[in-house]
Amino acid sequence: MRDVEHGMVVQSSPLPEHWSRLDAPGVADVLSRRFVEITSGLDTGLATLAGGGWEVVSHDTMIIGNSLVVSFLVRRARVGDRET
Repeated sequence: MRDVEHGMVVQSSPLPEHWSRLDAPGVADVLSRRFVEITSGLDTGLATLAGGGWEVVSHDTMIIGNSLVVSFLVRRARVGDRET
């Protein structure tokens, strides 16, 4: 098994002020749009983050105030184990 290192990446997106007054399908639509917004540049960002080579292992979502916050657990092979 290769030796890996892990990290965390946290991104957020503001929610519209009226989001909490929407019905369930409306809330789902707002949250899914914001999630897509947050993740749309993730691959590019991970490719350049601290030398690149990162992959997402898992994620978690939460709402803090009027923001959707997504945390990503990422990993990559340690420097000596990476393919060139």
